[in-house]
Amino acid sequence: MTDNIKKKLLGKYGENYVRCLIFTMSAEGSYSFREVDKGLQTYKGISRKWNPKWAGWNTIDKALEKYPELKIPYKKPPASIHKLNFELNVNEELEYLIYDFYYENYYKKVSADRIGGKLAVVLFDMAVLSGYKRSGKTLQKCLNIHFKTDLVVDSQVGSGTLKVLNEVIGSKGLDLVVDKLIYEFKDNLIEASKLEGNEENYDGWMNRITNIKKYVAY
Repeated sequence: MTDNIKKKLLGKYGENYVRCLIFTMSAEGSYSFREVDKGLQTYKGISRKWNPKWAGWNTIDKALEKYPELKIPYKKPPASIHKLNFELNVNEELEYLIYDFYYENYYKKVSADRIGGKLAVVLFDMAVLSGYKRSGKTLQKCLNIHFKTDLVVDSQVGSGTLKVLNEVIGSKGLDLVVDKLIYEFKDNLIEASKLEGNEENYDGWMNRITNIKKYVAY
């Protein structure tokens, strides 16, 4: 993320979202089309399989015209992927499409815009990696399991869940809630890594957990 883009995003969305983006985008990488990836083509975490109408694919497809070997799934990425990613990474219009997409489809859908701070960082990253519905359910299950609340686990982080969350934070402290949510996030990833095709993701996912712990330790 360039300083110019960061400045514009701060003005449009505020510091909390930019803080979330900085961590998650550092973990999501760039263009990928691995054979084992269930999401098929992905760019910075956006799956073409699940988001075929995202406007950014038009820009990516034009860039791929010079690299036909990257249009088919690979076991090992061709060397040309570095050239493609360089071209895509310096495209500011594409960057804005990515950040707008994540704001509307992940950040707001887990109510991270109504939560903010380090808890928003964890919720947002979990939503991007595992889906916003799983992220919402994990928050609700975390509150029920670790803080003995009685929330309906329906994935909807609405006013009821937010009210209970704020009560728990008020009585138990924000850091403990964040710690327990990361614990549940890690447990989700461990279980997901046992599924066929996900085994090779285990080390990267565990590194992501380690890094998010460090990132929110402020």
